[in-house]
Amino acid sequence: MASGDTDDRFSNVQSSNGKGNGLLLYCYHYSFYSQKVLMALHEKKLDFKSHIVMIKKGEQYQPWFLQINPRGEVPVLKDGVKIIPDSSRIIDYLDDNFSNGNSHRLIPLDQGPEVKQKVLYFRNILDQLPAGVITMGSFYNPEFCQNPKPPFIKPVRKMLMVADQNSAKSLRGHAERNTEHKEILLQKAEFQEIKHKTVTSKTEYSKVLEQVDKVLSEVEAELLSHEAGKDIF
Repeated sequence: MASGDTDDRFSNVQSSNGKGNGLLLYCYHYSFYSQKVLMALHEKKLDFKSHIVMIKKGEQYQPWFLQINPRGEVPVLKDGVKIIPDSSRIIDYLDDNFSNGNSHRLIPLDQGPEVKQKVLYFRNILDQLPAGVITMGSFYNPEFCQNPKPPFIKPVRKMLMVADQNSAKSLRGHAERNTEHKEILLQKAEFQEIKHKTVTSKTEYSKVLEQVDKVLSEVEAELLSHEAGKDIF
């Protein structure tokens, strides 16, 4: 796919929503955080267009995208002239501004503050799990990953590992070419070096998986605490 193309698999352009130029999501199909927002958009039955940012080609660090999000990260939602980065902020924006008719709220407000607080608590502990580290670490430590499923089969895993190995150097190159965003890109390069050490160390990656297990066990315990067949909220 050429850089900047819109991928029809992630487009839902049935009608205008009447808000400026409509909802436009900058995303990438292998991005966990992009997938979160895509699920929210579909769950809320919202019409939107998607623009695939080709992360594997470094398109997120091109000047045009850095003007949209100086951190060079997807997803980013554009609603008319408004630009909203960060998956959790986007989902909150959608819930606060597009919850009527067929588009129900993802976080209920009519069942008391305790329910809302519980939803936000579990969202927070799940958001704190480093999805990128979890994914990339499984590539470098295949003994922790049994029977990989598409799209993360061997060719894709190899491609993403190469991108990970070159990421810090690439970020420093982008920082020199984009002086307006140099400080942020250099910070990201330092973070990437730390991340790379974590995903390539079996000991450090094991610690991350222990945290994942702890969080998911807490989620499972909450789900089991509700009666079978009864809605949680």
